[in-house]
Amino acid sequence: LGEITVYKVTGKDLKDYMEWAAGYFNSSRAGDVTVSFDKTRRASKYSTNDFFGGVKYEIDLTKPYGSRITNLRSIRTNKPIKMSDVMTLGMNAYRMEALQAKGGALEGRKFEQIWSSKQENAFGETGGTIRNLAITYLKEVKNGIYTPKVMHNWKITGVNTHSSEHKAVVDLVNKGILEIPKT
Repeated sequence: LGEITVYKVTGKDLKDYMEWAAGYFNSSRAGDVTVSFDKTRRASKYSTNDFFGGVKYEIDLTKPYGSRITNLRSIRTNKPIKMSDVMTLGMNAYRMEALQAKGGALEGRKFEQIWSSKQENAFGETGGTIRNLAITYLKEVKNGIYTPKVMHNWKITGVNTHSSEHKAVVDLVNKGILEIPKT
């Protein structure tokens, strides 16, 4: 079962990972009325639709792949993240291994592991799983009640959601006349 592992990375590493994640979305073209998704990535048995906390950013679908992450800033300081900045990145070790593997967004790069939730001095092999950490948090901290909070730390740009065509499509979907494809 998954855990949380924290790595030391640079701003470049983070941005490269974010650019790979943004590849989940297709580029926008003139006349598009909504966002579309890469069929292969969307159909994968593994989720590759990654989003990021602790930062604010935009995904500009008019930009070429590899240049879509814009206005990348720290939430804490509101300062732009520089490629040379050193920071921590928490994720499942399995995801990091996939990113570092041949063909991965961070292929061949090595990162210092700072902490793992499965370490004995943390939560241990069983208690340190994401599932068990969530259960413990919900029971002991939230008293069994969780109220979700939308962060609004990212947005997609490059799609005109104010056009008459977009509004017409929304109306057709809401009336049940047009269905949105699902994978």
